[in-house]
Amino acid sequence: MSVSISIELTPHPDIENFMVSDVLVHQGPYEFDRQSDTQKAPLAQKLFQIKGIEKIIFFTNCVQITREKNADWLELEELIAPILEKHLIEQEKTVQEKPSLQIVVPMEK
Repeated sequence: MSVSISIELTPHPDIENFMVSDVLVHQGPYEFDRQSDTQKAPLAQKLFQIKGIEKIIFFTNCVQITREKNADWLELEELIAPILEKHLIEQEKTVQEKPSLQIVVPMEK
């Protein structure tokens, strides 16, 4: 499986978007900071092992990373990209999503 990851800069110097070629989440966005419970978010757990990441937001085809003020983007990018690539190639779950609630209304006869 071939994957593509590109980095988009944002107007905020401490935030970068990592655009990916596959779907990360079907619902969301899902937002995590270092104090969040990431038990049901395996990709967030892996990314928070990198020193310098302050916050992570998962969108359909994007991971938005907020760095800590003193973290270097070049160093972070070199560590984040391989984790995302492996995650996509192995088609691992990003978060344990709850199925969307569907309400069934009976039709009148």
